[in-house]
Amino acid sequence: MSNLATIRKSVYFLYSWILVLYTSLILYPNFPLFLGVHGFVPNAAIFDSVFVAMALPFVLFTSSHWLRFVAKPYAIWCFALLAILAWNYWRINNLDAVIDLSEIASQQNRLQRTVLLGLYAYLVFVIGSQKFVKALIPVVFVLPLLTILDFFQPELMNPIGALSDAGRAEGTFLNANMAAEAILFTMLLTYRQLTPYLLVIVFLLGGLGIIATFSRAGLAAWVMFCMLLLISRSVPRWFFLLPISMIIFYSSIIIYIEEVLSSLFDNKGQVANMVDRISFFVDVGTTGVQDDSGEGRTEIAKEVFQASLQKPIFGHARPAEDVFESAAHNLTIDHWYTFGIAGVLLCFSMAYLLNRESNNRILGRFSPEMLFFVWFSLFEHVMFEPNFYFLFFAITLLGNQDKNSQNYSKAHNVGVTKKKRKRSTRRRSKIKHGWKGRFG
Repeated sequence: MSNLATIRKSVYFLYSWILVLYTSLILYPNFPLFLGVHGFVPNAAIFDSVFVAMALPFVLFTSSHWLRFVAKPYAIWCFALLAILAWNYWRINNLDAVIDLSEIASQQNRLQRTVLLGLYAYLVFVIGSQKFVKALIPVVFVLPLLTILDFFQPELMNPIGALSDAGRAEGTFLNANMAAEAILFTMLLTYRQLTPYLLVIVFLLGGLGIIATFSRAGLAAWVMFCMLLLISRSVPRWFFLLPISMIIFYSSIIIYIEEVLSSLFDNKGQVANMVDRISFFVDVGTTGVQDDSGEGRTEIAKEVFQASLQKPIFGHARPAEDVFESAAHNLTIDHWYTFGIAGVLLCFSMAYLLNRESNNRILGRFSPEMLFFVWFSLFEHVMFEPNFYFLFFAITLLGNQDKNSQNYSKAHNVGVTKKKRKRSTRRRSKIKHGWKGRFG
């Protein structure tokens, strides 16, 4: 009997690590879609099918955790999202207006992908967040490097005609803003696991990678992240040189950037767009906010907001990008337009859960996960769809509290006496504030 238990434990350990590595190293960095666009695989969805086929035996094998999982607030949120998407899919198929088949297929694909959201959550709940965070440590280096490579070698990273933000680095995400968000949220998940020197390298690489995307929201979030770490004394005092030098670098390259970009890109429109994005931060401090793309998005957001007032309870069923020139690029407004008040509740409840369930407190009252989610939701409308957001939500909302995870006893001091707890608290204080000795 003991041999059988040992074998079972070994199989569980090995299989759980296979799932962790596949999720963190393949799905999280968006390699399936990237390879699909390049034609290396006939259909990117095959990776999701493999993931489901791998995860289902694990789910059945760990059936004793089902009831505890479905009682979790985040699990309830996942079921609510799935129910809302299913209801909306039914509505779209029964609208009086003529709907393009591609629009229906897009909604069907999103409904199917939301099942992955629940699987991500269950795996993190049972396995624990620590394994996933450890697996993401190499990813936090790879993502900005691929983004920087994409900027200098766009023909290598993206095939002709596949660029959605031509001239801006997209990495493996085929979207520049999404690449910047992935870099920052990966840093947020892993920074507490890194040594001080690695932390500095990660923030340097991350800053350069975000600059290569020309994402203004991403760069502002990166600077805010650095400031939060300084305020909370989680980094040495000289760390403030990092954001200052990056801002100076970003602002000063406007003198040379047009000539450099013109040598890299032939399209004058691409060059003008990127120069405007760099000039944006300089203009904010001098002439105020004057940005054509920003003003255009503001006008669309106003239109979508006004249209949402016509059906504020149940919404219009169709996504805003299929009705207007583009989406509002605001998570709450776009979800309000499509799903009505249910969409607004989805956004607000996610922000509430991120602040309540996270054990990461940089400012004491608010979690950085919630702060950056709210920040990016002002400029992004697809935060409930990408794989990296799926895993980010699961690790933040479930992994740090799971009684079945390996890090549960450490996080909650289970089985630790008062004397040992006091000593461990003093040791953590030395680690947290003892930067002078480690850096000389």
